[in-house]
Amino acid sequence: MFSSFKDTTIYKEKEIEFSKRAQLLAADISHSFGGFSNIHKLTACADYKNAQVLRRHGIFQYSNDLQRRIRKREEIPAGSEEE
Repeated sequence: MFSSFKDTTIYKEKEIEFSKRAQLLAADISHSFGGFSNIHKLTACADYKNAQVLRRHGIFQYSNDLQRRIRKREEIPAGSEEE
């Protein structure tokens, strides 16, 4: 495995794998070379855009404090509970 594809973080003392880079690679190869027969089985890549869309449609709700921080464009530290 390529070390740059080790897309993980620690959350509540557990390692969580996102596999975003691997998913993007598979999608790029599929789109460039005619597709994999099971490309539809890929899940959405972990990305901040997902949270934006889900929040806009009322599926996600943030705490008042987090909403305030987002409006103020405060940086949310990597690995934090809010992230």
